[in-house]
Amino acid sequence: MTETLPGIPMFPMARATGCPFDPSPDLNRLLEDAPVSQVRLWDGSTPWLVTRYEDVRTLLADPRVSVDVTQPGFPHTNAVSRARDAHMKTLMQMDAPEHTAQRRLLTSDFTIKKMETLRPRIQQIVDDLIDKVLAGPNPVDLVEAFALPVPSLVICELLGVPYTDRAFFHPGGRCARHGQSRPGTGNGRQ
Repeated sequence: MTETLPGIPMFPMARATGCPFDPSPDLNRLLEDAPVSQVRLWDGSTPWLVTRYEDVRTLLADPRVSVDVTQPGFPHTNAVSRARDAHMKTLMQMDAPEHTAQRRLLTSDFTIKKMETLRPRIQQIVDDLIDKVLAGPNPVDLVEAFALPVPSLVICELLGVPYTDRAFFHPGGRCARHGQSRPGTGNGRQ
């Protein structure tokens, strides 16, 4: 659904031409003129958009506000996110007390001391991949060569998953976007 109602802009809004990382001029206008306003989503729903940091922090601290994607009326930004969220829910999509209970199970594994012990290995992973990128053919797809392998390899370190089994994080060891083998999947240590 792409029609708009008077005074209720469609969301997400078109980005500015030029830098793809610049926010939409319409979003910037809302930030200045109407920091709490309704927007129209793809499915015709009209949730509230809150654009100022202080307002967002206030809302997120209010227990009446839910991040649970399974709640009726949750504002999914597209059909894909609605379908995905119907089948899986992450820690970031849980409200207390479920979120609190799950977080407690993980807290001891993510202490500052434990994370500091991983720093040298993570640095080695990053250094090795950068060396490989610099030595490899140009141009290089940084997503394929760096952005995908780093988190997967770090997750393997956290979970103690052998590198030979790391293809689990990249099913088939292939990139869904390009059908190419992903660097650093399932073929020994980096």
